[in-house]
Amino acid sequence: MTQLPPDDRPPDDRSSDDLPPEELSLHDRLLQLHLQKSFGQRFLERCDRSLQKLLAECQWAFTPHADVLTVEIHCPTLENYAQILDHTEQLGSSLIHLTNTAKIQIFSPSERATTIEIRCP
Repeated sequence: MTQLPPDDRPPDDRSSDDLPPEELSLHDRLLQLHLQKSFGQRFLERCDRSLQKLLAECQWAFTPHADVLTVEIHCPTLENYAQILDHTEQLGSSLIHLTNTAKIQIFSPSERATTIEIRCP
């Protein structure tokens, strides 16, 4: 979907009070960070010990993307990348307990390898 520049967007029927703010307030950003941290803790609790250990070797975080809860996993080695790919079913089932729609993005350390994106469900 192509994003139109602000001047070329069709008029919105909603009043300015009904639209989301253009920038989040400090309070909203803090709430968002707290929510991301809470999701991360709950997600990790649902993973078994081997997956928890594997995630500890990677950099991962929940990020807001529209209305879809997204966990981004950045793998430091190709071995970690392959192991994470082997655990995608467990990752998905751990996520689905938190929300109805979620997305997993798995990033390889190599630019030649493909970034994997999985939608749940």
